[in-house]
Amino acid sequence: MALPDQVKVAYSEGYDFGIGVNYASGGPKNKAVTGDISAVELAAGDIVGYQISRVTSTSEIEKALGISVEADYGLSAFVAGASARFSFAQSVKVQASSLVLMVSATVRRAFQQIDKPRLTEAASEVARNPTLFAQRYGDMFVRGVNSGGLFVGCFRLDTGSSQMSTDISAELAGSYGLFSTEAEIKFKDVQRRFRSNLSVSMYHEGGPVDLHIDGVDNPLELLQNMNKFLESFKTQPNEVSVPYSVTMAPLTIVDGPAPLNEIDLQHAQDVLIFCAKHRTALVDQVNSFQFIADHQSRFKFENGASPQEIQRASECAQSDLDLVARCASRAMNDPGEADFPNAFAAAVHEDYPRSFMPAVMPVPIPFVLAPNTMPNFVGRPADPVISLLACINMEGIDHCLSFLGPMLDVLGEEKRLFADFFFTVLRSGTQIDVRGDSSVSGSIVRSQFPPAGVEVPSTATMVFEC
Repeated sequence: MALPDQVKVAYSEGYDFGIGVNYASGGPKNKAVTGDISAVELAAGDIVGYQISRVTSTSEIEKALGISVEADYGLSAFVAGASARFSFAQSVKVQASSLVLMVSATVRRAFQQIDKPRLTEAASEVARNPTLFAQRYGDMFVRGVNSGGLFVGCFRLDTGSSQMSTDISAELAGSYGLFSTEAEIKFKDVQRRFRSNLSVSMYHEGGPVDLHIDGVDNPLELLQNMNKFLESFKTQPNEVSVPYSVTMAPLTIVDGPAPLNEIDLQHAQDVLIFCAKHRTALVDQVNSFQFIADHQSRFKFENGASPQEIQRASECAQSDLDLVARCASRAMNDPGEADFPNAFAAAVHEDYPRSFMPAVMPVPIPFVLAPNTMPNFVGRPADPVISLLACINMEGIDHCLSFLGPMLDVLGEEKRLFADFFFTVLRSGTQIDVRGDSSVSGSIVRSQFPPAGVEVPSTATMVFEC
């Protein structure tokens, strides 16, 4: 077993070219290596990437922040430089009853590294004393630095059910071109419909120092701030760039001693990876349990776990989370004593695991929509929808359901919901505009206005395009 050839971790204070690092803890030591620093040839241009995506677990946010377990052997999930990033990922509070969308951007400038590393004169003087050398210089060194910046913004919409989250996510999917007019319209629509349940959070390294969010319930500010973030690297790249990740290599690639306690270090690495993955899973559990405990009115407890059991499950998961953090801390600080959580818990005389999942979870209560809330007609067969609309415009609900009969069977149980909706809005004064021929065989409702989920006022005109 040997140290990895290269590890990429989040930048931490104290890191610089040639600085020695304790691999198990990520802690910086003295400067161990010197050499000329250069950028990769033919790679002077910046690499820019941005995206918007739905996230369903904390680990997806961690990946965008560059603290992915698989990418860095578990080390970056626990080093000091990753603490702010992890705190942000945890603060988003990803859980099943919420829709979380993430906008992220990275700007990577030309990667720089020490091409021909050699021991410093001071390090060479103690190279024959492995114990002293390890104490002063560790077993890895910072070989390269990625500079530029990263930006991650999240907005969480507490919808009350996973199905509604999926529906809203699908509605926004067409606006993934972040800088389009369509994106702005759809985000405003979501904000207007769910304003009281919307929260926005942002994290960035590099870019303008004055990026801020005026309204914590305005997702459009994330898009605007990401625009400013990316634009700053066009206009003043040297002023806004920061080191945000480093690559470390083992000191064995220079004229130094062999790495110490390789078996212990490899075992400590395995423990860190396990703890990092388990910690993220526990965070999601705590988020889900705590959301239910804090919003009991949104759930039915009659046939599921009681509020007291949910609170106990949350506390037990938090207890496991604390123990896993202490277990990882021992692996970082004393690799020779590293143990997986089960053995660690036995050594400190604590119960583990304590976390549990109630046999039957409480059922979320969907938000109750107003009678004049526009259903989703897009994709429905046009002829029965428009025929029902025309009939309700002149007659009562039961008469139209009976008169149109089998024609409405394709609408299933929703035919009554559609009839009630048409009756409510048409009797309030809402006007109708049907475009296209709904009677053509195979015709469907291709678009509607207002969009699904929006309350239709009496002054509106409903538009259906077939």
